[in-house]
Amino acid sequence: MPKVAQSFSSKLHSWIAPYNIKEEVFTTDGKMVHYNVCLKHVGFDRKSQIDAHCTTDMCSAFIRADIPLSKLNCDAFRQFLGKYTGKKTPNESTLRKTYLPDAFNDIMKRIALELRGKYFYIVVDETTDSRGCYIANLLIGRLNLNSSTKPFLVASQELEKTNHTTVARFINDNLKRLFGEYHLEDKLLLMTSDAAPYMVKAFKSLQIVYSNIIHVTCIVHGLNHIAEKVRELCPAVNILVNNGKKIFLKAPARVGVYRSIINARLPPNPVVTRWETWLQAAIFYSDNFVEFKVVMQNLEEDAASVTKVKALLFETAIVKELAFIKSYIEFLPDIMEALETREMSLKDQLEKHSFVEEKLKIVPGKEGKVLQQKFKI
Repeated sequence: MPKVAQSFSSKLHSWIAPYNIKEEVFTTDGKMVHYNVCLKHVGFDRKSQIDAHCTTDMCSAFIRADIPLSKLNCDAFRQFLGKYTGKKTPNESTLRKTYLPDAFNDIMKRIALELRGKYFYIVVDETTDSRGCYIANLLIGRLNLNSSTKPFLVASQELEKTNHTTVARFINDNLKRLFGEYHLEDKLLLMTSDAAPYMVKAFKSLQIVYSNIIHVTCIVHGLNHIAEKVRELCPAVNILVNNGKKIFLKAPARVGVYRSIINARLPPNPVVTRWETWLQAAIFYSDNFVEFKVVMQNLEEDAASVTKVKALLFETAIVKELAFIKSYIEFLPDIMEALETREMSLKDQLEKHSFVEEKLKIVPGKEGKVLQQKFKI
């Protein structure tokens, strides 16, 4: 008896049956396949299209949950997924090479669709990575009259060198890549960056194409410049901060002496690339100056950092500089940290900006004039 050809409807039902053992993941009317998880139709010309859709979903889920794809290399995790899904778990390399580009393109399309036809802003920043390479980042967000909006990171790219030409090209190329043929020249209204000369020059280059754009310097960048100026004005404190963090590094005996005298955490370890951390360390030494001095007197001079800090603590300059920071600059780290939050309204930001201006006006002497001038810049 000749074989009876299986109808296309029967094929569809047989293809989706393995996925519907525990719950109805796919449904079909015999003509098309509907994926109930993401509520959309999927390709159904071949069974591999249905299988691939599930794999793509796994890749997207890992990305959105911020789970590295390399976790799939863990045997215990693979066995767990296989046990409770009844399916073979794809390899990390398969997801990365085959499905990650599709997931990336899908997210980019969603961002472009959300911003299309609306006024938007961009945030541009350039930094260096652990290898010393120049990395440019581009964030984009919708402008809303009544509330702040969450920006999207749409590009993070290495630049051969940092100047206004490479930055302007980086911004323009990635905006064109995101929006495609859509004309967005009149929708970009705002660019936020630091006040570096090459950033300002890059903005002027972009004005030729995006005629409505204006440039705003990041407030926290400006306040960080004030913090850096405070560090210049207080060289003795800078020596204390730089050497104080070395004293207790990989030195359990010194840490033991420290904890027996001071009931507090170890001195903060400031990071140059992290705003306000240097000031926080300086304020810590000001708050615990007497106790820290006792700790240093109980340590043996078996390291250059210990010798240097011991001598420094008996100088009058260190006392004056710590008192200056405690009296006039202590407010700054909290303001900077508050301004880093995403949900703060423009009104609140301007109020904090005015608060800093008023605080700096009461700083006496030449130091006050220097900081006030830096604030205006």
